[in-house]
Amino acid sequence: MDFYNSEDHAGTSYVPFIGFMLFLIGLVVIIVGAATYFTATRNFNIFYDTRDVKITYDEQMMSDDEKAKLLKRN
Repeated sequence: MDFYNSEDHAGTSYVPFIGFMLFLIGLVVIIVGAATYFTATRNFNIFYDTRDVKITYDEQMMSDDEKAKLLKRN
């Protein structure tokens, strides 16, 4: 093959184009994935739901003052 005669084989191979497109798609996936990951870690409430938190028995207990306030309202 004559590498100095580039006009003979100009445009006959689509492999470099496919390779370049796969490189661009991979680059876009990496950038979008990193942006999504950093946004999700900054907004941790996406993965953390406060309803999943188990509260202790002491936290469930209502003080007498709170009970009196509830009884006054009703």
